[in-house]
Parts: sequence; C-alpha cells; structure tokens
Amino acid sequence: MKKILLIFILALSGGMIYSQVPGNTCAGAVPFTINGACANLGGGAWPFNMTTNNAGGDVYTGGACSGTENRVAYYSITTGAAPENITITASNGNRNLALNVYSGGCAGPFNNVGCANANGTGAGSETVSFISTPLTTYIIEVICLSNNNMNLTNFCVTSTPFVVPNDNPCTATALAVNTSCGFTNTTNIGATASANPNPGCAGFLGGDVWFTVTVPASGTVNFDSDDLVMLDGGMAVYSGPNCGTLTLIAGACDDNSSANGLMPALTVTGQTPGATLWVRFWENGNNNNGSFGICAYDLPPASPTNCNGAYPVCNDASFAGNSSGFGTQELNAGNRGCLSTDEHQTTWFGFSPALTGTIQLNINPTAGVVDYDFAIWGPYPPGSGCPVTGAPLRCSYAAETGTTGLLTGAVDLTEGALPATTPRFVESIVIGAAQLGQVYYLVVDNYTSNTTPFTLDWSLSTPGMLDCTPPLPAEILSFNATAFDTYNQIHWATQSEINTSHFILEKSIDAVNFTELKRTAAAENSNVVVNYNETDPNPYPTTYYRLKQVDKNGDFKYYGPISITNEHLSAISIQNIYPNPADESFKIDLFSKEALNADLNIFDIYGRTVYSTTLEVIGLNTFDIQSSDWKPGVYTIKVVNDEHHFQHIERIIIK
Repeated sequence: MKKILLIFILALSGGMIYSQVPGNTCAGAVPFTINGACANLGGGAWPFNMTTNNAGGDVYTGGACSGTENRVAYYSITTGAAPENITITASNGNRNLALNVYSGGCAGPFNNVGCANANGTGAGSETVSFISTPLTTYIIEVICLSNNNMNLTNFCVTSTPFVVPNDNPCTATALAVNTSCGFTNTTNIGATASANPNPGCAGFLGGDVWFTVTVPASGTVNFDSDDLVMLDGGMAVYSGPNCGTLTLIAGACDDNSSANGLMPALTVTGQTPGATLWVRFWENGNNNNGSFGICAYDLPPASPTNCNGAYPVCNDASFAGNSSGFGTQELNAGNRGCLSTDEHQTTWFGFSPALTGTIQLNINPTAGVVDYDFAIWGPYPPGSGCPVTGAPLRCSYAAETGTTGLLTGAVDLTEGALPATTPRFVESIVIGAAQLGQVYYLVVDNYTSNTTPFTLDWSLSTPGMLDCTPPLPAEILSFNATAFDTYNQIHWATQSEINTSHFILEKSIDAVNFTELKRTAAAENSNVVVNYNETDPNPYPTTYYRLKQVDKNGDFKYYGPISITNEHLSAISIQNIYPNPADESFKIDLFSKEALNADLNIFDIYGRTVYSTTLEVIGLNTFDIQSSDWKPGVYTIKVVNDEHHFQHIERIIIK
C-alpha cells in the first residue's frame, strides 16, 4: 500500500515541475501567460534532453547573442489590444544563457525585437524589453550556448501599460540638429489626438507624437523620416512662443516627399537661430501606427568658392576646409599670375590688417599626397576688390605636394611649376601703416582635385594684427524659391554685409520685364549668416525672381534671375488691383493658363451691383475699371469662373 502511494506522489510532483515545459521547435512553442506565474524549472536539468542545434528547428539570429547555439527551447506570448512595455527575464544557475525574441511566426519573415547575451559564460540572468504591437504573437527562444544541461531557475514575462511620452507638444522629445540625417527610431503606438488644429495634409486623424528642435545659426532645418512598421507618415512643423501656443509654419506640412517610401520630408527656412520649433508626426489615416525613423539636420555651409563672399580669417586661428569645385570662374590670363591654369577646387578667404607686422602662413593638407596652390591679391580699399584684378601679390604653383604658404626668407614673390629658391613657399608679407584697414584676398586651389581638407595656420609677428571682421563685400550665399498651394516663398541668405541698405525683390512672367515685389531692410553690417524671407501671394504658374542688393552709397548689384513653377495654382488668378485706394479709375490684372471667360462683379457696401461684365482672359491681362461716378467707400470685387470652380474676392477703397 505504501509503495503505490509513493509512486502517485512522484508522478504528481513531476507534473508540477514540468507544467511549463517549452517546445523544442518554433512550431511547438508553448504559450506563456503575460503577468502570470513565473516558471521555476528547477531540478538541476534543462527540460527535455534536446539534441544539438535542434536539428535546424530554431531561428536564432546571432548578433548580440553571438556564440555557438546548442540547445534551444521555445515559448510564445500574445499581446493585448493596447501597447505594453514587455519585459522577459530568464535566469539559470550553471550555463551561458541567451534570449532571442521575434515576431512574424515560424515561417518568417522574422522581425527581431530583442536579443540578450550580456553575461558571457556561466550562470546569470538575461532580459529583453520592448514595446509591443497590439494583438501580436511573439516567439521567445531560450538558448543554451553550451552542449550541456541547463538549470533554468526562473522564467518570467511581465508587462506594464505603455504611455507614449511625447503625446503632446509640452512633452515633446528633443531632436538634435546634426550635419547629416541620422534616424532616431521611435513610435506613435498609443498616441492620441492633440488639441492643436488639423495640419491640413497627409490624412491627419490623430495618433500624433511631437518633437522639438533648436534652430541652428543658418535658420534652416531639414527633416526626413524612414518607414519601419509605419509605412505612410505625415509631418508638420510649428513655431510659437511656447508649447501651448503654436502656429503652423506656412507650407510646413508634408505627406510623401521622402525618398523612403510614402514618408514625409520637409525643409524649413528663414527661422530665428536659437528658437524652438515643434514637429508633429502621425500615420496617414491613423490605421498603420507603429515604429518609424525621424531625423533633423542642417547641411554645413558650402566652402566660399567665390571672391565675393570670401571667408573672413584673422589672428593665429586655423581654418579646416575642403575645396569642392569652384563657383564663378574668376581666374583668367589677366589676374591668375603663376596659376597658369584656371580654378580647380577653390576656397576664397579675406583678411585685413589692423596692426603693422609680418604675416607668415602654412597651408597644410591634413592627409594624403595633395598638391595645393595659392595666390594672394591686394591690398584693396575696404569693401572692394572682387573680382580680383591684376597679378597676385604672392603666388605659388609649385609642382610638389605637401605644405605650402608664406615664409620669411623664401625670397621669391611668385613661383611656377619649376623648382624655386624655396619650393612651395614664397616670401612673407610685411604690413606697414599704409596697408592698415586694407583688404587682401587669398585663394587656395586643390590642383589634385580630391576631397582632402586643409588648415590655414597663421604666424603673425604682432599678436592680433589681423582684423576679425574685415570689410568684405556682401555675398549672397543662397537665393531660391519654394512653391506652396497659393503662393511662393522666396528665401535668400548673406554670408556678410558691409554698409548694405536694403534689398529689392523683383518678379517677372517672362524673365525680361521685372516689377518690384517687396523691399526688405538689410542687416547693414554683419559678419554672420543672415536669412531673409518674403512671400509672393500672387505668383504666376512660372515666376521669375531677381534680387537687387542696394548699398548705402547707392551702389547696387543684381542676383538671379531664378524661376519657380507653381503646379498648385488654379487656371485663373488675380495678380494685382491698383491703385488701392483709387479715385476715378483702377486696374485689375488677371492671369490664366488658357483662354477662358471670367465673370467680374463689383458690389457696394450694401451688396448692390455697381459693375458687372464678362472678361476674356488669356495669359496676363489688364482691365481698366472706371469708378469716377461711384460714391466714396469700400467695394467688393468678385471674379468667378464656373468651369474651373474658381472664385476670388478682393476689396478696394474708392476715395
């Protein structure tokens, strides 16, 4: 009787010990309850005496779990209807343990969400944590990395509710603005709809998360995104005094501009350096939420490849630069001196002496076998000299690689490709009282035409003898335009400005006849990048713009023209109404892409029609309206074209 009872107890005990026995193939994975009882598979042995490598039945991914896989067991978990923070922990007392977790089932494709093998050989615990996708089955591989039995003492799967941390602007996640795009992977799982107005693009229905960036010195931020689980995202950028008062930046809402599938990308220009921008991100239609990548970057400024816009240098500072082609070809037979060929990959610099003394200079390639040449022109009166004229003051075209520059005792003022007294070096420059405040221009040309950077190392006999803000001419770093739904935005930036009064932005429909669009005050004097933005509220389908820079002495210079095609414009548009206020008559400029008729009606303040006609419009047309017998007051102008569903309303004041 006693023997029978003992056998019964052992059998029952065995069933309790191995009640959580895992499967030894992926297909045989045993379901495990999230937040259920932890499994204690004690007794000194790994459940099942599994064969080495499981006969190929596993899907071990390597990587963070690197090692020789010998015995593998499988569990599975299925998540609930809401995202969760899942934590899986396995502990053992005698072997090297690893964990691998993936979704996608046993047939694949496998989406690895975590792999842990932190403890090396011997006993220890491994943990994998991740944010779950609702209603998803995950496979858990428990891996023994040695060909022995394992004493698995504890196995737990726990969860806590996932709360998206950046669900609203005031808890936004900060993004660094780098010099290139490096994606930060994140998610919008569990996000709700914030209270800000609908951004107006990319099927916004909520589920938005928020980020912030700090505007760099250029005033420009580029945004891009990457498709992961989310395949069709939307993005919008806002500005504001604080997270509770935000305004959508004009045109800063995007759907599919990224090169990564149907994801968004944006460029925001003309922002105040140091200001905060808020970035809103969501899934188009709010029906495929999940992980995605996002980045913010500002491309480094291009090397100054023209004399007009030369980089100001001073004192004993080093400049690490990299020539990349050239801007306008400014070398010719009349000014290149020993540089017997034109520009290859040039960078221009300007310097101005504030104290007397001697200037020596080393131009050092930072690596490799590189042939750098250089020339220096000057002195010129402040704010002048570009483009350079006449033979250079110093010039080296030595057919040798390595450091070149100015050196006291080099004797030669210029050297060609043939051997010279001191190859690669020409005589230093002595600054006297007559040269103080004058301007010199240095061009460094990479004859080898590769990407090796260089440094400028100054050796000055008098400390502080170079002015750190030399009076160089203003240079337009960029001049471009962007088309939005009903308007164009025009942007330009200056590298430096000297006595600049204002800019005049002009527009044209044919690139021949230009009219003034906007007049913008300049920074006057600046040695940092200054960004300017203006809006053209009534663009043509293709509009040409040019920029007139006017100095305080009346001198001016034109940049452009540039052109922009606005595909968003309707078939007909009001370009201008002038003069306004009017007296006896005024004009209305209408534009259409094709020949059509438009109904023109003008109403007084009481809604009574004072003028009505049908206009034939093709291209740009100007219509004269007589108003001499109208009473003084405000009148409403309404232009309608039913065929293109066009309606435009403006107001005019009659004196």
